[in-house]
Amino acid sequence: MEVKDGTHSSPANVSNGGHPLVTSKAIKGVSVDFSQTKNISEVDFTEINKRSLVEYHDILISMIGTVGIVHLVTEKPVNYAIKNVGLIKSSNNEMLATFLYFYLLSNHGQTYIKENLSGSTQQFISLTNLRKMQIPLLSEISSELLKQLNYMAQQIEENSKENNILTSIKNSLLEKFF
Repeated sequence: MEVKDGTHSSPANVSNGGHPLVTSKAIKGVSVDFSQTKNISEVDFTEINKRSLVEYHDILISMIGTVGIVHLVTEKPVNYAIKNVGLIKSSNNEMLATFLYFYLLSNHGQTYIKENLSGSTQQFISLTNLRKMQIPLLSEISSELLKQLNYMAQQIEENSKENNILTSIKNSLLEKFF
């Protein structure tokens, strides 16, 4: 699988419209917290996505600060760009992406990340170390396990969508009350 990262530049914030720019602090595991993002222009969005287009069933991983938070992208279409975030391209293979997502959440995946951190003031994992991570072959994994992982990923996706709807309702109600 291809491993990339988002932009390293700091595009200007736009006050009206635009697209969210997701950084490590916005990755919350099963969701992306868009209240933690700034919006960037269409031009910056297009330019960043030339390098690191995020698509359905790609995997995002926080690389700096709180390192190792993993998010399976379930949005269709994806309407945001990333900055200093690891991007593992699923190659349009949902089963492989689901397996890798749960592997990265496992003790094996998290231990690898923790053992390969760099930096003294602010810890990070390099793109090189993410690329070097050894992943077990899918042929060694039972089909029953893969079915269960796929089911759990679907449940996470449904719960994430429901959480987004509830957050929108909450925000709407708060605006009306205040």
